[in-house]
Amino acid sequence: MKRNIYKRIGALLLSAVMVFSVGSSVFADDDNVYTGVNQTEATSVSGTTSIPLNKTIVIFNTDDDTAVREPDITFSYALAPVNSTAAEGAQLSSTVNDGTNTVRVYNGVTSALNEHTPVTNPANITFSSTKEENDETVANTVAATTKGYEDEKTTNIGVDPEGFPHAGIYRYKITETSNPASVADRGLEAHTSYDSTRYLDIYIYNPDYDATTNSTGHKTLWMGAAVIFKTLVTTSGSEGTDNITTTFEKTTGFEPGLNGTPGTTDFTGDATVDRYFTYNLDVTKAITGTLADKTHDFPFQIAITGALANAVTVDVTNSSASPANTTLNVSTTVANDTAALRDGETYSVTGLPKGTTVTVTEYNDTVDVYKLTTSFAGTSSTATQSSANEGITLDTATGETGVLINSGDASTVKADTKTVLTFTNNLETISPTGVIIRFAPYVLMFGVAFAIFVLLRRHDEDEV
Repeated sequence: MKRNIYKRIGALLLSAVMVFSVGSSVFADDDNVYTGVNQTEATSVSGTTSIPLNKTIVIFNTDDDTAVREPDITFSYALAPVNSTAAEGAQLSSTVNDGTNTVRVYNGVTSALNEHTPVTNPANITFSSTKEENDETVANTVAATTKGYEDEKTTNIGVDPEGFPHAGIYRYKITETSNPASVADRGLEAHTSYDSTRYLDIYIYNPDYDATTNSTGHKTLWMGAAVIFKTLVTTSGSEGTDNITTTFEKTTGFEPGLNGTPGTTDFTGDATVDRYFTYNLDVTKAITGTLADKTHDFPFQIAITGALANAVTVDVTNSSASPANTTLNVSTTVANDTAALRDGETYSVTGLPKGTTVTVTEYNDTVDVYKLTTSFAGTSSTATQSSANEGITLDTATGETGVLINSGDASTVKADTKTVLTFTNNLETISPTGVIIRFAPYVLMFGVAFAIFVLLRRHDEDEV
């Protein structure tokens, strides 16, 4: 008897699980309130007339907290009603259930009602390498890290509750586009694990103003809540039968899937967000040896070639061009710069985008012959070193031939170590052989004279 009861209870539980798994309702989850980087929440819009929409890109650099310029790119957003009769609407739920009540979801409306427009498209979101500050154009930077800095901006979807025909839940689709159309044209690595679509449910409530008691409240229709969510659809089946499983995830816009505590979450492998990888380059001068001139400024030429046809602005220090460069525009057209470095000085480039190649050439403008050695810090994913044989002798002042070329190939750079190229010129002491050389003729003459003297004396002795 007990076994039959257990079997019946098990069958009942199994049936319940199946009902919940194939049902078309979304169950409200108060605990699943997604919070963006700027602390906007997916449902924190009660009583307002706008809905915040966030866009996040993640910016990387090989050195933590490096000031890296934002890439130049603009994102636009368009709202459209979700058609419940279309394939897309069929994949979404037609009702919302909070565990007690089940409410129908209406297709979004866009046509004006009584000169009130229900929703308006949000303004564009622009990331830019420059900004205006005190009537000047200055660099617009963020503190990029090896794990990725979440660079989040916000726009707003306008809502006029009086533009809706009645209370209810209205569903819209939000589509993102970018200018340029491919984010790769601005050096970003595009997300790959989601499309550029989000969904929006707007909760329009009836007036709660009591005219009899003159109680305070909303005298007309008002927006009580709004939820933005992703839809993750898995389709499987056989012999022409498709089983569509739909799950929902709250969000505050177009943000990374690994959203977490800023500065601690590693976004290197997060394919749900647009990522911008950059690296830095240091060219360091060292002068060694007892006779080396540590105060001499050796001339360098630097040639930087980017992978993008559009120019990306990078920041430089210790340029000796006239006038000295503080920035360079890096594109497929070579950007040339010069540096004059003495012992312990460094020429630096910050924020080089992925795919940039750097060629560095040193010259010798002295009459001394220095021995050149080189060292390289970095990994193969950041740069490769060529023509770095030890013992190469720099040309003298009469020559203008480059003696060393180092190429930084960052085509696969992620978040790695900084590229550091060190050029060491060595000039050691020499033996004081000049004294021997100077007096050698006199010593030889003295030797010859002494030999003649000895021969003559022997001759005289023989005659005696």
